Order: sequence, then structure tokens, then C-alpha cells
Amino acid sequence: MARFLIFIAVCTAIYFLWAHIQKISKRPVSSEPKQDIEPMVKCNYCQVYTTKKSSIKGNDGQWYCCLTHEQQVGK
Repeated sequence: MARFLIFIAVCTAIYFLWAHIQKISKRPVSSEPKQDIEPMVKCNYCQVYTTKKSSIKGNDGQWYCCLTHEQQVGK
């Protein structure tokens, strides 16, 4: 009887191990970059990096972190 219980325990352990391996192997591998990463640009005046969305592109084609810095370079 003890051998039968050990056999059942080993079979159960093998089943759960196999199911776990199958679950891991079905996970999708993400080869695409994350969409929440925003490009960064460096302010031409103070050299601080800010997101491109929140930066200002000056008339000279350079990027600035705020309107004041763009105006300071223009003077």
C-alpha cells in the first residue's frame, strides 16, 4: 500500500511539473519595445533632458525645456 501511495505522489508531482513547464513555455516573448517610452531631447540652453512632448522646438531647430530658455538663446 505504501508503494502505491508513493507512486501516486510521484505521478502527481510529475504532472504538476509538466503543467508548470507548459504554462511557462506558452508565455509570449515580447520583442516589441514598450509603448509607454517617450523620446527625450536635450535643452540647448541648460542641457537638461525632457520628453519631446513637453519640450519646445525653437526657430533655430534646437530643442528647449521651456519658453524662457528659448528666449534666452534668442537674445
